[in-house]
Amino acid sequence: MQRVMAIDKRHEAADKLVALVVGKSAKRDIAAQVVIAVRIAPRTAKRTLARDLDRDVRAIAREDAAPRLYDFAAANAVFAHIDDYYALLSSEAMPRARKVPRLARRRSKVHGWGVFTREPINKNTRIIDYAGELIDHKESLKRETKYLKRGCIWCFTVNRRWVRDANVDGNLARYINHACKPNCYSQITGNTIWIRAGRNIKAGEELTYDYYTDGEQAIECRCRPGCKRRL
Repeated sequence: MQRVMAIDKRHEAADKLVALVVGKSAKRDIAAQVVIAVRIAPRTAKRTLARDLDRDVRAIAREDAAPRLYDFAAANAVFAHIDDYYALLSSEAMPRARKVPRLARRRSKVHGWGVFTREPINKNTRIIDYAGELIDHKESLKRETKYLKRGCIWCFTVNRRWVRDANVDGNLARYINHACKPNCYSQITGNTIWIRAGRNIKAGEELTYDYYTDGEQAIECRCRPGCKRRL
């Protein structure tokens, strides 16, 4: 039977090497677990499978004989794969959560409240999603009529069926003002509306995007002096 030796370098001592011998059939089972642990499973599952893998390898080592001296020659090829395996399971190799730019709500020179970035934002960065209750167009029309009387635009069309009403369950994105020459743009993915940077944005700048409204055009645009557009 061909044997392969695997040594956990994290616990290696200069005067003592622990040899783990794995048979062919066992190698196939363990390799399958490694593929799942490294390529598919989330962080918690990876750690669990790693512990199970170590336990299975130790059990095989107790049942099988230890390698002889000439078996150690085959270990060098295995070490590289083991190092890669532990690197993938380490925290450095784990996927990290996307960093969201720090934002703040402040009084705006454009209109009422505005949203400002506290740090530089690179072009095309996803800044924030436009949250709000998902309603149909019939309900949206009823609500928009009331909002427009107060000079507010809260409803954002997602598709032919759905609209996001930021006045209900909305977030900070509801305060991002319109501008005819904005520094951001909107992008719809599924039912999620993302506000993304249209260019590199400096810390302290107010975020704006084009509303592209197609309604009553009852609100005067205030993005700059002399702008004749209506929303």
